Amino acid sequence: MTSIENDIETNQKSIYNKLKEQTYNLEKELHKKIADLKEELTTKLNNHQLKTDQRITDFLTKQNVLIQNLSQQIDGFHRSTKTILAEQQAIKKQVNDFETKLENITQKQNQKDDKTDTFENNLLKVTERFNMTIKQLQRTRFIGKSFNEI
Repeated sequence: MTSIENDIETNQKSIYNKLKEQTYNLEKELHKKIADLKEELTTKLNNHQLKTDQRITDFLTKQNVLIQNLSQQIDGFHRSTKTILAEQQAIKKQVNDFETKLENITQKQNQKDDKTDTFENNLLKVTERFNMTIKQLQRTRFIGKSFNEI
């Protein structure tokens, strides 16, 4: 039985060594696969990070362009507003000047109308006096006949 035991023990050692070698090889292969997978994931992650960074950069660039355009539009709006406000103030000043001139013209016209009324009243008074004088002259004896035709 010793020989059988020796054979069994030898077989066990041989199986153990083969299992140990297979385990070592499997473990080595597993570590290699894990390292390859790690490297692949790192590469993919770096590529993904680069793509994400590029997308963010593109997005921020576009946003910056939009902000610059908006800023230019706002500046243009402010310039337009200032121009319109200045024009509006100039027009308001012109309107005020025209109103003042119109008031002056109206006052002068009223003064002329007053003078015209006064002149007409004076003319009517003079005409009435003239007519009265003519009538009185017509009633006089010596020269009355000369004024009858008037």
